[in-house]
Amino acid sequence: MTSLRIALVATALYIVTTGPAAVAQNGGEHWVGTWGTAVVPRPQAAPGAAPGRGAVPLNFNNQTLRQVVHVSLGGSRLRVVLSNAFGTSPLAVGAASVALRQKDSMIVAGSNRPLTFSGSATPVIAAGAVAVSDPVSLTVPALADLAIDVFLPGDTAASTSPLTTHNGALQTNYLSAAGNHVGAAEFPVSATTQSWFFLSAVDVSAPAQVGAVVALGDSLTDGTLSTPDSNNRWPDHLARRLMPSGRGKGARPMGVLNEGIAGNRVLSEVVGPSALARFDRDVLAQSGVTHIIMLVGINDLGLGGNGLFPGREGDEFGIAYAYTDLSDVLKDNLDLLPLGGRLRVEHQLEMFYILHLAPWLQITADLQVIRPTRPVADTAIIPAARLRVVF
Repeated sequence: MTSLRIALVATALYIVTTGPAAVAQNGGEHWVGTWGTAVVPRPQAAPGAAPGRGAVPLNFNNQTLRQVVHVSLGGSRLRVVLSNAFGTSPLAVGAASVALRQKDSMIVAGSNRPLTFSGSATPVIAAGAVAVSDPVSLTVPALADLAIDVFLPGDTAASTSPLTTHNGALQTNYLSAAGNHVGAAEFPVSATTQSWFFLSAVDVSAPAQVGAVVALGDSLTDGTLSTPDSNNRWPDHLARRLMPSGRGKGARPMGVLNEGIAGNRVLSEVVGPSALARFDRDVLAQSGVTHIIMLVGINDLGLGGNGLFPGREGDEFGIAYAYTDLSDVLKDNLDLLPLGGRLRVEHQLEMFYILHLAPWLQITADLQVIRPTRPVADTAIIPAARLRVVF
């Protein structure tokens, strides 16, 4: 019998202003997020398995990660948040530091600051937990790059604990040769990756009236297809627009936190936790958040099922339609992306059929039609076929 599954959740963009309770904090300093990312679990690679093409191996063994983040707000004191949110066993950190990034894997001389966590330079982050560093004094300009080093002395492949990561960083990060190279002026790069690992936020100490806006979304927010290492996602443009120099005299700066996950959905957990499930961690728990922009739902639209033809009950099919639009206010006044004219409604249609020939063999036919947002781009028609063999 043919079965159907229907999901109808409209793509939406909401701008929400939170109340004063959202920014209430303990202690004398007012902390505001200047950078953030939404983390997801990544299963361990099998021991001895070859890495994917152009990718860093999923496991780390006695190595240092140097990860680059592009902040929004500047400040003179900051703290770093490491995350083992999806780990099922504790994560041992042998050392960590933060510095101003000069270019590539190089740091600005004299800017490196060792990090401690509740006074410890070698924290152990419990499964499902985060570790917030003790504040360090470092003058960070607005819209600057930071290099955050994390030394992992153990072998992450020694357990089945998933790695806490953000896959679509669109930022080149660096993996060292063996050993502790935290804060090294010349970082011994053994590989690069376009993902962030065990890193979720950077906060700065700011005046009480300064807040942050969280951009919660899917691939449109995450920056899919944006040029790597260019900081060209729409939240990056928003961060630049929200600097006082772009808003007139007397304007207050705001932090911008990109909490997008490519492929994310509102209700179902297909790529990472759903927007509903992660709202508390990725929005409400962020430091100093006062505003939220939600652009999510495009991946929830569709119709699908099993057994479209008699005798083929094990096959799968799907049809999905989506459109994306921005309000006239955003089009007229924000002008976030220089894309060759006024942005228009984007229409997307996808159809696929998965033929299950055997438990180990699948053939998929797929057709996508996309009328892009950019007025200077032509409608794309993309046919594809995929063969999957399971060993």
